[in-house]
Parts: sequence; structure tokens; C-alpha cells
Amino acid sequence: MENPWVNLPITAPYILPEDEAILQEYKNCLHGKQKIQCELLPVPVFGCPETADIFVLNANPGFSESNREQHKEIAFVQPYRNSLTHKATRHPYLDPTFQSKHGGKVQSGNDYWMSIFSDLIGMCGIETIASKCMVVNFFPYHSENYPESVKNRLPSQDYSFHLVRQAILDHKEIVVLRRMESKRKDKLTWGSEVPELRGKCVVHPYPAFRPRLLRGWIPEHFDRLVERICGSDKQERS
Repeated sequence: MENPWVNLPITAPYILPEDEAILQEYKNCLHGKQKIQCELLPVPVFGCPETADIFVLNANPGFSESNREQHKEIAFVQPYRNSLTHKATRHPYLDPTFQSKHGGKVQSGNDYWMSIFSDLIGMCGIETIASKCMVVNFFPYHSENYPESVKNRLPSQDYSFHLVRQAILDHKEIVVLRRMESKRKDKLTWGSEVPELRGKCVVHPYPAFRPRLLRGWIPEHFDRLVERICGSDKQERS
């Protein structure tokens, strides 16, 4: 399937043309914490599907004010676009040189993802994690909270779902951080859009409100993930 993100506009607003009609339809509902931050570069995926052994499924890229500054840096934009089109394995979010310069509770994207993978990075190293882990967001555009008001699937999401289906066929490890299922029938989830995930051995880190791939939070899966990512020799050193 063709990667639609090769057509991402060079300048803001960073919305794919095929997504514009649906987002415009819900524009009046997308305010406050659900507002789409279209001046920020979207994050549908990062990582390389060819080299990844672990697929990590998330809800959507969040938003903090520190994102605005980071997404303007030339040193961020080029590796970001290379990762978006699978031309490079390392995304800025998994590059320690992009650690946030902001203090307090404000976190940029790489602060968040470095913390998600912190225990695995300690076991396997950042280079290996960047190569062997692929992150797929259910919804590609930034907002502080997930935009629940959008009830229709965006055309661009089909590519993300395709990558996950292929990962299942290739027997990759699947980790779902957020949005696997919902009791509401009108709510789009990983389970509703990629039903092949149901019944598979899918890792669900806890607590659900702040999931991370920490040994203590996924004790029954952690060693298997380490072995899959970097081999049993690393596991023995622990």
C-alpha cells in the first residue's frame, strides 16, 4: 500500500489533502483540548516497518507548548520527514540529543517516548530500540486530548491499519498502549478498525492511564520483548 505521508505539505497547515474534508466536517466540534494543532507536524508512525520486531500502538500524538518550538527546528524536521517516509530508522523522538530543554511538567515528544521505552533502552540500547520498535498512532494529528468528536475514519488512517495488519501476518510483537477497545459502539478503536488484533497475544501495559514498557508493569512479557528485540545474550546479563 502506498504511503500517503510522502505528500505531507511542506508548510503549515500540516493536513493531508485527503483528510481535509472529514476534519472540516467536524471543525466546530474540535475546540478546547480536542483542537487539532495543524501547525505541528503529524505523527502517524515512526520507525521502520522493515526492521521493527515490536509494533507499539498508541492513540494520538498529544500536545504541549514545547512541541511548537521543537517542530520549528531544522534539526528536527529533516529526520522527522525521513522517518515518516521510512527513509531512516531513527526518529527524533528516540534520539537523546533532542531531549527537552523545558522544565516542570512540560514534555516534548521525545521526553515522552524515551520514558515509555526507558527499561528496554537500558537493556538493548537506544540504537537498537530505534531500529527494532515501530510506533503507530491511531489518529495522526496532534491534540491535547484525543479528538473523540471525529466519528469517521480518516483516509490516511488506512495506511496505519495496513502496517498493523502486515505486522500481525509477519508475527511481530504487538503492544497496545491505548485505545484497544471501547464499550461505546460509535467509538473507533484499534479493535474495531483492525479486528485481527482480537484474540492475538497483545501486550497491554498498566496502569492504562499512563502505560509504559517497564519491567515491573509488564512482568510476564518484558523478557520476551527483550529477547525479540536484542537477543537472549542481553537478557542473560540482567
